[in-house]
Amino acid sequence: MNQLKRIIRRALARGVVPAFYYSVKRVTWRLNKGTARSLEPKVTVVLPVYNVEAYLADAVNSILGQGWGNLDLIAVNDGATDGSLAILEKLAKGDSRLRIHTKVNGGLGAARNTGVALIKDTDYLLFVDSDDILPLGAIKRYVEALEHSASPLAIGRPGCFYGARYFDRPGFKATYAQDLREVTVNDIPDVVGDLTAWNKFFKWDFYKGSKFPEGIRYEDMTLMMKLLLKAPTIDVVSARQYAWRVRGEGESLSKMTTELKSLNDRVGSMSEIVAMLKKAVKAGRIDDSVYKGYLSRAITLDFQLFAPAIEEANLTFFAAFKLAASELLRDADETVWANASGRYKSIVREAMVGSRASTLLRLRALRP
Repeated sequence: MNQLKRIIRRALARGVVPAFYYSVKRVTWRLNKGTARSLEPKVTVVLPVYNVEAYLADAVNSILGQGWGNLDLIAVNDGATDGSLAILEKLAKGDSRLRIHTKVNGGLGAARNTGVALIKDTDYLLFVDSDDILPLGAIKRYVEALEHSASPLAIGRPGCFYGARYFDRPGFKATYAQDLREVTVNDIPDVVGDLTAWNKFFKWDFYKGSKFPEGIRYEDMTLMMKLLLKAPTIDVVSARQYAWRVRGEGESLSKMTTELKSLNDRVGSMSEIVAMLKKAVKAGRIDDSVYKGYLSRAITLDFQLFAPAIEEANLTFFAAFKLAASELLRDADETVWANASGRYKSIVREAMVGSRASTLLRLRALRP
C-alpha cells in the first residue's frame, strides 16, 4: 500500500498528469475572466513579484480568472532580474485590471507596503504571493462572507500543492472545519498559530494604515497577530481559499532554516507576538488559554522548523536557539507541552535544558 501511495504521489508531482491538469486549469482561468460590473464590491489584490518567471503567469491568471470583474490586481515588481516583468507586461496588455509597479528590490514586506500605498479606493484587500495559486471562487466566497457580516476580516483554509497533488497544511484541520461568522479569537484560539498574510481577506477600512515590517523574513507574523487581536470578530471560510506552492529544497524562504538571520528574524517576531498576547490577556481581551495555545503552536511549528538544523549549524546558532526557546517558552507548563506535537518536540526541550552535545545525541537518535 505504501509503495502504491509513493507511485501515485510521484505521478501527481511531475510529468504528464500535472501537465494535463494545469493545461485544463489555464483554459478554465481564461474562460472565467470577468468583465467589470460596477455593482460588485471592489476587491484589490496585492501581488509582490521577485524572480518567479516559472510560476508567475499561473499566479496572475488564477487571480484574473476568478470571475470577479470589479478587481484591481497590483503587481509590484520588486526589482526582478529574470523575465518576470516581461511576463507581467504581456499579461497586462490583455487585461486592464492588472497594474504593474516597478521598484528597487526591498523584500516582501516593502513590496506589499508599496502595493497597498498604490490603492486609491477599494472595498476589500487580499495578498497573494507570486508563486502560488488562488483557488477558483475564492474571492466570491470571501466577499459573500463579509458582505453579510460585521467582522472586518475573514480567514480561509490554507492548502499546499506540489504538482497536481493538493493537501491541507498540517495542524489546521480543526480551525477550518466549518464556516463561522462573527466569532472571536477566544472561540477559535488555534487561529493565532496561523499568521500568514495570504489567507486573510480584509475590509479596507479596517486594514488601512497597517504596515508590514521591512527588511526581515517572516514579515507577516507580527502584523497578522496585531490585526487578529484588533478585530472584534472574525469570519472563517472552510473551503480551501489558498494554494501554497511547495517548492524544491533551497528555493523557498522557509527552507533557510540553517541561517542565523532567519532564526533571529523569526524569534524577533515571536517575541513581539508573545508580548502582544500577554498584554491582551492582562487587559482581559483574550483568555489565557489563547496565549498557552500559541506557546504549544510555537513548539510544534516555529521551533521545530529550526530544530533539525542544530546538527549542521554552529555553536552560535545553537546558543541563539537555546536562549530563544528558554525565554519564549518560560510560561509553557506541562499542559502546553502535552498539547504540542511533532517529531522534534523532544529536541526543543533538550536544547532548553541541555548542551549542544546532548541535543545532538537526541537528534541523531531520531534518525530512521
